[in-house]
Amino acid sequence: MKDTQVQLEAQFSFFSLHKSRLNCLCQLVLGVIQLRTVNLSSLSVSFGGDAHYLSSFRRIQRFLAEVCFPFDLLSQFVWHHFSGDPDSSEPTVLSLDRTNWKFGKANINILMLSICRNGYALPLMWTVLKNKRGNSSQAERIELMERFLLVIQTDQIIRLVADREFVGQEWLNWLDAHYIHYIIRIRANQWVAHSSRKSQRASSIFRSEQWKRLRKPRWIKGVKVYLGGQKLQTNDYLILISNLPLRAARYYYAQRWGIEVLFGDLKKRGFNFEDTHLTHQHRISRLTAVLALAYVWAILVGEWTVRKNKSIPIKKHGKKARSIFKIGLKKLRKKVLNNSDLQLILHLLSCT
Repeated sequence: MKDTQVQLEAQFSFFSLHKSRLNCLCQLVLGVIQLRTVNLSSLSVSFGGDAHYLSSFRRIQRFLAEVCFPFDLLSQFVWHHFSGDPDSSEPTVLSLDRTNWKFGKANINILMLSICRNGYALPLMWTVLKNKRGNSSQAERIELMERFLLVIQTDQIIRLVADREFVGQEWLNWLDAHYIHYIIRIRANQWVAHSSRKSQRASSIFRSEQWKRLRKPRWIKGVKVYLGGQKLQTNDYLILISNLPLRAARYYYAQRWGIEVLFGDLKKRGFNFEDTHLTHQHRISRLTAVLALAYVWAILVGEWTVRKNKSIPIKKHGKKARSIFKIGLKKLRKKVLNNSDLQLILHLLSCT
């Protein structure tokens, strides 16, 4: 385990953390992978060395409370591994969404921007909203996207996909002003105006189960947008808006599901994020960074394993027998728990 930790520290050296902080970060990542929990008492027992577990527990507490974590470098690390070929004409798809739960009277609410890839999503950057249960504000979304534009400087084409929460005049105007192509689902009862300003419910435009795309833009919340939609067999509606004609809208919007998969993997299916007793914004944000590193590593190992084995078995209902994340996490846990040689899969984290 000690050799593994030293090798992992070498891979994470680009974070430029103090040696003791880097050591704690690596032990946390390895502990989360081994135990599949973020409970600090459990993680403290997984720490190596001769220190008493109470000392390790206090050490974790100090790390989450005090360390000046380089979130921008983490975002660049994830972007480097998953943003795709910069020379490709295929756009990079980003997904914006929230996950939230309660611990006692505290509301834990995380607004996250992720990179979509092959049916899953990778955490890129996030904001822990201040003890609020409901939707993010337009200002909070804009602040997160401004951070993205400052940290990730790229010429790649970006597509931003989001669900029905993420509308609003100020927000949509900001995306327009910064040349970000968005594809956002809207509610069926959203009012849509023609150029004549005559309004109607969006559901009244898309009554057929066949996909329909409007050639001319309409007005929603004072913003000119293109619309496409259809009535689903569940009697719900899939209605999308965009600041560009919706030629491949459903293809890109379908990738939004990856962030739902991500949230499930961070919670019950993977690291049991809801086990945390933390409620302070900055501590939860640092813990999210630990989970992001563990998740990225598991995905990289899963992709590498599938490339070696060529394919994933398909069940009778047509779905894959295992996810990339589960394949990678299983292999990681087996190697870490058995103190096996991790040199090959540690190299997957390299930024060179």
